[in-house]
This record gives sequence, C-alpha cells and structure tokens, in this order.
Amino acid sequence: MRCRYTIIHALPSDLFSLAVLTFSRLSSSFLGGTPSLARSSLFSGIFEVLSRHGCQVSEETEVTMEANPSSYSSSCIISSLGFTRLSMGVQSFDDEILRLSNRDHNAKDALKILGTISSGQQLRHGFSFDLMFGFPNQTLASWKNDLDKALPFAQIGRHISLYELTLEPGTPLHRSVKNGLLQLPNEDLKEEMYDYAVDRMRQIGIYRYEVSNFGRTSRNNFATWQGVDYIGIGPGAHSRIKGTKGGKTRIIRIPEPGRWINMVESQGHGTAKSTTISREEYMEELIVSGLRTVPGVSRQTFQECTDRCLDNTLVLNRVQQLCQDGFLEMFENCDGLEDLDIPSYYNYIKGGVRATDKGLMV
Repeated sequence: MRCRYTIIHALPSDLFSLAVLTFSRLSSSFLGGTPSLARSSLFSGIFEVLSRHGCQVSEETEVTMEANPSSYSSSCIISSLGFTRLSMGVQSFDDEILRLSNRDHNAKDALKILGTISSGQQLRHGFSFDLMFGFPNQTLASWKNDLDKALPFAQIGRHISLYELTLEPGTPLHRSVKNGLLQLPNEDLKEEMYDYAVDRMRQIGIYRYEVSNFGRTSRNNFATWQGVDYIGIGPGAHSRIKGTKGGKTRIIRIPEPGRWINMVESQGHGTAKSTTISREEYMEELIVSGLRTVPGVSRQTFQECTDRCLDNTLVLNRVQQLCQDGFLEMFENCDGLEDLDIPSYYNYIKGGVRATDKGLMV
C-alpha cells in the first residue's frame, strides 16, 4: 500500500517536469494493467493532485476508467470518484476463446457485468467494451453470435471497439499456432467477419469513426489521432508535447513503479526515454493516424497543427493513383460526416483526404 500513496506524492513532480499545463483538457484516461483494482482513495488523491496543480475537470471532460469484468465494482462508485466513462475489456462472449486468450472471466461474467452497467447507467459519457476476431477455430457463425450478444449493450453504452487478434511472441497461444496445434482463420474469413460487423452495426445506427472504433467518439482517442498534444504521468505513461521548429517531443516514463518512484524522487521526473520528432515526421504521423479515421485528414486541422498546407505536403501523383485505385478520396467539405458523433465536425468544412471503405481495410 505504501507504493500506491508514494505514487500520488510523486505525481506533481512528474507532471511539472513536462512543463505543459496550458493544453486543452478534453479527456483523461486511467489505463494500463487493471486500474479498477486500486482503492478509491488512490483516484481521489490523484484528482486532488491534478486539480491543485492546474488540471481542472469540467462538464465536457471525458475521464475514462479501464476495467475488466473480473475487477469491476460499480458504475455508481466509479462515477462518484469523478469518472465519466468506462472501458471494459470483454474480448469475447465465447468461453473457448476466452480460455485461449487466458482471460480470468467467462462469458457469463461479461454478460452479467454489462447488464449491470447498462441498467444502472451513471456515467455521463457512457461506456465502451471491446470484441476481438480472428481467433483460432473461430467461425463466421460464432462471430455473428458474439455480435448479437454485444450490440444491445453497444447501443446503450454508445461505443464498441473491434480488434483483430495479434499474436504476441512467447505467449502460449503464439506457440500453439506456431507449432501447428491451432490454426488461425484465413485473411478472407477475417475480412468477412469485419465487413459483417461494420454492416450489422450500421443497420442499427452505430457508425464506424475509426478502423477499430464505432459509435460515440472517444475524445481521448480522437484527439490523439488528430494530432493534439497529450501528457502521461505515472509508471509507463507516454506523452507527445510541443517540441522545437514545429516538431514534437515523445516521452516515455519508466514502466516499473518502484524504479519510476525512485527516479522521480531523485531526478524530479520518471522519464525513461525522450525522442525528438521533426516537423516532417510529425506531418507524416498526422497523415497516417488521420487516415485510420473515417473523417480522414482535415486541411484545416493539418494547417493548424503544422503550419503547412496539406495539399502541398502530399505527394499528389501518388495520392491521385491511390484515389484511382479506390483506396483514397479527396473531399472538399464535411458532407457525409453527419452521422458521425465527432467533436471536431466543423474542422472538415475545408475538406481534406480520407480513406475509402476499401482503404480502411488495408
């Protein structure tokens, strides 16, 4: 327990070492590991520290708690602590898939928790949960069954994320696939699973706003994709802040809590690595991340973030070829974005470039 309170005491130094207290505070997220396992006093202490040092939470601020079905307590309790949004790591409603992915909950647990959250909605910005596809032995029929169970909750929570399985080297699942004990679905089947999910959700008014995300836009995620600066404090946190000559600085904190605390106490910060991103690298990053979103890269936002013209930055002959091949499209206004619940809708009135449905699949 001493470690938890020491983390609170170390946060002000870690925060001030970034020297960034004037950014637009649209969102906060408590992620990594299972923060919902921590005592409530930890979070009230963190909010108090942030408030005391200039980081105010307004009615518009999205404050997200990450949780798993096995560690969740109550949306009422989470709301009373200052959280406005919950992100639940469900992954599947298929017990065999949950076993393969070494999750410590089962389908019954996930359904019960989502039912509890849905019936006692206390969170201003709703809740989200994730599903994964592309597991060994997973069929289109089993994926459809997962979606049938998920969509009623997604309509209430107003957000759902879909991720394709990525095998992590060294894990039991990776070894089983590598040794031929399990077989992954082929690319055609995975594409069919994803396309079915997109169409099925569109039918009930849940629209994709990014490759993996559907429904009410997460301000935290969307701001990151749109190039907004962000700061992360605490063990393992990441930041991207204003650098020199139009570039950015990327900062990674020490991941181990004990080492991070010692570093903050001795040096005033917990930085493990700091990398300079040039203006050109930042512009490329903006374009790549923006093309993951359905709205795409806005001319206006790109100009504001980089002081450069998007059209002059793009390799136009290459873009034109990708447009002809059906992967990209240039657009001149925000028509067609009306169904998307995005916080910066009017940033697209001058148009930009975006991926087509075909391009989003690449």
